[in-house]
Amino acid sequence: MKASPIESFLLRNTRALLLIVLAFQFETLVAHAQDNELTEQAVLQSIVSGQKALIAKQKDSGAWDSANHVVGNTALATLSLLNCGMSPDEAPVRKALDYLRSIGEPTGTYEVSLLLMVYAAVKDPDDRRSMRRLVQRLEKSQIGFGKMKGCWDYGLPIGTGGDHSNGQFAVLGLFEAAMAGIPVERVVWENSRDHWE
Repeated sequence: MKASPIESFLLRNTRALLLIVLAFQFETLVAHAQDNELTEQAVLQSIVSGQKALIAKQKDSGAWDSANHVVGNTALATLSLLNCGMSPDEAPVRKALDYLRSIGEPTGTYEVSLLLMVYAAVKDPDDRRSMRRLVQRLEKSQIGFGKMKGCWDYGLPIGTGGDHSNGQFAVLGLFEAAMAGIPVERVVWENSRDHWE
């Protein structure tokens, strides 16, 4: 199932959700800015406000609700919290991780890629087996022919169309996995490079 335009926008960049939350907190920045000078304290306060806003939307299950993309939204929110300095041991992140680890393996490129990014950020050795399987799913689902060779489609296994947003997420997820020590087939990198050159 293709993402709605709003969901596609939110999924284009792993930090997009956080930036949107920060935009809603802009009045905090303005209130703390002196003579058009943005202070470190104002930025940090805005990040804390963004974290609180995300946490307030978290369900008891640990997930963040969405009509069709609960896993993707939960992974994106979790990654945002981690990138803003929260620890995997803090209750909201721990609940989200428990949820993500309980759902099985997703079938969408965005969700698989975001899970790889979350697991890489958490650095829990117990996630390595899941990371290997997720990497293999992305390796097998890379488009191998036509003008979109080297890219990915929305769903796994291989779709027929492919697009650059899915491709970007897949490459980011594979990169984070590789940086965490999970091997990625060389041909996958070569096909991606060739696609975008």
